[in-house]
Amino acid sequence: MKQRHYIKYIVIVALLLMVGGIYYFQPHTISPQNPSQKNSSDIHTINLEKEVGIAEFGTDVEPFCSDESLPLVTIHSSSYFDFDKNGKDEVLVSALSCNTGTAGADIVGVYSWDGSKLTKIPRTHPEYNDSRKNYGLKVEQGQLVETFPIYKKGDPNCCPSGGIRKIYYTFNNSMFEVEKVVERPEEDSIDNN
Repeated sequence: MKQRHYIKYIVIVALLLMVGGIYYFQPHTISPQNPSQKNSSDIHTINLEKEVGIAEFGTDVEPFCSDESLPLVTIHSSSYFDFDKNGKDEVLVSALSCNTGTAGADIVGVYSWDGSKLTKIPRTHPEYNDSRKNYGLKVEQGQLVETFPIYKKGDPNCCPSGGIRKIYYTFNNSMFEVEKVVERPEEDSIDNN
């Protein structure tokens, strides 16, 4: 008789442990009041690849990728800075779309996050004869700087020989405007970081 009560006791304990274990290992959502949950309005916590894809192409799917095994957007580098001085960082992104091939980053820009949508901040561009894109954006002493290699006539895409052109921007009324352009013929490479 004691053995039956003992087995009953073991079965009840086992069932309680199973039910408790199942509950314990179920995914739980964190309530918004929990301070350990990150705020979705924070640009540092968003899925940049997905959001840049939506900002650039209106979608986060790969409808036009020539190789469907590639993601729509792959982030090459990103950095954060509060350009508009509103207390919230914007994100500076260099990314590759699925169709860039060997050309390098074909998505370069500064984006703001409003809590639900990433938006590219426009910038004015001076006109130059060479339309090759091999450029980079970075922050130098709190200022947005765009760097371009300078191609001389006959230079192949891989090997610009004319130095570097730097375009310095100021943030003005929700966009970046050119403050000055500096050409440095003595520099022979571009720093895209």
